[in-house]
Formats: sequence, structure tokens, C-alpha cells
Amino acid sequence: MPGFDLEYGTAFSLAASYFAPEVGTQIALGEKAIDGIPVIGTRVKHHVRAGEYGNEQPIFITVESWFSPDLG
Repeated sequence: MPGFDLEYGTAFSLAASYFAPEVGTQIALGEKAIDGIPVIGTRVKHHVRAGEYGNEQPIFITVESWFSPDLG
């Protein structure tokens, strides 16, 4: 699946490491301050189609991140 590297663990843990999606939606969340520190937000949405990895239903993934240029 483009954009994701999926690893399965014991029980039902699914770790998805994210890297530059080819299919997905990226949304700029703008700037704000968290505890007085200026940050810039981004939200990326992606989905895994039903049956792509043995899943019966589609899986919807949302990754939201906040980055502070001041902290590097």
C-alpha cells in the first residue's frame, strides 16, 4: 500500500509508520501556541481499502502533528 509500512504484532496491535503518502489528504491546520510555544499543525488522512491487508472493513487513518520551529 503506498504511503504506509504496516507491521503486525501480538494480539491486535497494528503499527503504521507513515511516510509521504501518494494517496491521501493533507490539511494545514495553521499556527497556534501550545503552552506559550508557537506551533504549526498538519493533518493527513488516509484509508486502507477493505480486503487490502485481510481487513473486512476499510480502515481510516488520521495523523495530526504539531511542529515548533522554535524547538527544532
